[in-house]
Amino acid sequence: NKGDSESPNYRSRLVAKEFNTGVCPELYAATPPSECLRLMLSRLASTRERGTGLMYADVCRAYFYAKATRPVFVQLPDEDYTEGQCGMLERSMYGTRDAASNWEAEYTAGLMADGFIPGTASICTFYNPELDVKCVVHGDGFYTPRHRCQP
Repeated sequence: NKGDSESPNYRSRLVAKEFNTGVCPELYAATPPSECLRLMLSRLASTRERGTGLMYADVCRAYFYAKATRPVFVQLPDEDYTEGQCGMLERSMYGTRDAASNWEAEYTAGLMADGFIPGTASICTFYNPELDVKCVVHGDGFYTPRHRCQP
């Protein structure tokens, strides 16, 4: 409850509960080393151009944008429950073991379709040579230098 007793404000997230049935490294997504962001911040701090900064974009409910890549069945919430039925996910869902790697595949495909090239040192870094734009992705957060637009 993010509110108080007079004005309750409940926030919740729909989450699946998948049990860990063994070690599967392919189910995890990469995260960038801290040096990637530190290098980007260092370059921004070293620039003499006014109006240059760091843009951060957070994708709300990111995992729901990624397609499910394997059959995952979930118990339906009480308000949708029908005896003998369950739901098969078409999209990834928080709580499933491969949600992060599905999201990684989704944003990588989207960035590559827009002309970005994944980095060789870290697959969480991207560069678009046509736009001269660098990007670091950490989970559902995207960091990129922002330059002042010229009129």
